[in-house]
Amino acid sequence: MCADPLSIPPAALREIAPHIARWLFDPSAAQPEILLRAGLSNDRAQVALALCERLFLKAPPLALSQAAVSAFEQLMERYFDAPAGRQMTYSLPYPKHEFLRYLTEHKHYLLHGSSNPDIDRLQPRPQSDWVGRPVNAVFAAGDGIWPLFFACISQAGWAGSLRNACLVVDTPDGKRARFYLFSINEQVLPHANWVNGMIYILRAEGFRPTAEGPARFDEWISEREAPIVARLPVSPADFPFLHSVTGHPEDEPVFETWLHYKTRLAAALS
Repeated sequence: MCADPLSIPPAALREIAPHIARWLFDPSAAQPEILLRAGLSNDRAQVALALCERLFLKAPPLALSQAAVSAFEQLMERYFDAPAGRQMTYSLPYPKHEFLRYLTEHKHYLLHGSSNPDIDRLQPRPQSDWVGRPVNAVFAAGDGIWPLFFACISQAGWAGSLRNACLVVDTPDGKRARFYLFSINEQVLPHANWVNGMIYILRAEGFRPTAEGPARFDEWISEREAPIVARLPVSPADFPFLHSVTGHPEDEPVFETWLHYKTRLAAALS
């Protein structure tokens, strides 16, 4: 068996990438014969972890001091018990994404990021989930970094596609690894409008994940109105992957964007 899927030659990997994705994200699916012939392990988590390590960006470590935890708890006590939807003032010496990750990873809150800072009510609306299924829902993430992308990029007058991912993979030690991809239309990229935005903090009750299994998108939906617990203003400087957004040709298949993401990022940073 092949422990690392990317030891497969690039041309062959491009051919089987869609089959890998469908198999990884459908826990009920048997491993396709084409993947068996390629020598892939039948352990979904192992394959997903190997692919994500090579293709995507990994979440920075979250090692919070007791002082940080105490400060975050005090901030929650100040604003979360206040009238619903109150805008927070954040003056702590810790990055905002660490506070948001504390909320999602340790307190089970969900987040909704938007460049619109004046949302009073998050109500269901027609849209599509990560695999294109039509839903009438409110979207949120169980991740503290992914929503910052949506909060800090304005799509007003947008032309072209925006491709992004937040993947959670169960690891052999019982933990969860998080990986990201951020790519926008290559013609829009030089003129991308990065703006101040808002993170809307939500309780998880009433939401359900749109994916399950050992490798999944951290996307949640609710078919009911989602009460806003509190609002946190953010700026592009709060998004830790601001300089890791790449561009893709509009007619490029999504799997090609995934395969080329880190190569393009390395070229842009060189």
